Amino acid sequence: MITEVPNTASAPSSRQSFLENLARTQEWLNDQDIEYRIIGSVAASSYLDTPGQTSLNFSRTGASTLAERVPDIDLIVPRGRLLEARSYRDSRSDVKLGLALPTRFIDFRPGEQVSYLTHNKRVFPVRTDVFSPVQNEFLDVPITTVSPATLVHTYYSIRERDREHITRLTALAREQAVSEGDGDPYAGFREFSDDWKHHPSFMDLSIQATTHMLEALPPPARNRAFRLALAMASLAQLR
Repeated sequence: MITEVPNTASAPSSRQSFLENLARTQEWLNDQDIEYRIIGSVAASSYLDTPGQTSLNFSRTGASTLAERVPDIDLIVPRGRLLEARSYRDSRSDVKLGLALPTRFIDFRPGEQVSYLTHNKRVFPVRTDVFSPVQNEFLDVPITTVSPATLVHTYYSIRERDREHITRLTALAREQAVSEGDGDPYAGFREFSDDWKHHPSFMDLSIQATTHMLEALPPPARNRAFRLALAMASLAQLR
């Protein structure tokens, strides 16, 4: 459900700081000539939310830092540029970038005809043009994202809170569907999804279990557990 941003003392300042960081992060990526696509809830909101309104929460209960109060900025970057993007993220305590997990599964290869989805030791080719950049706006901040059809397919692990976004994005993708020429450009995504569902790795199961645990906790405990999970993810190079 789309709601107005809560009018609390912290929500407006958190929202403004988030929007400034969103613009600043994209400026840095462009300055470094790093191809990127914003995915996740920010991209979904750019398609689904009415201007001036948002379904995202900028004042999460029990949060003690800006990064805990605001949504993630999920990105796809080429794997060869991941370390640079991670270094930028780690230099900014107020920026919460989701980098490693999308890049772990999506081998984005701009400038080549084919990119790849990888799971366990299997590789699924996809046309790179499905990641063609789309210029959108999130609360008046320009962002570079992907089409609704591609965005839907980047939700490799469906959380309960993502279901409405996925349903509405799927409907929007159908409305905007155009002829794709020969073949199904998303066949590789479907094969990847089937493999992910039927042959989960230990890492997949760990991520799912951690996500379910965090979502089930009350806000103060969730934030403490989230800090611990982030620290462990950093050690394992999973963020």
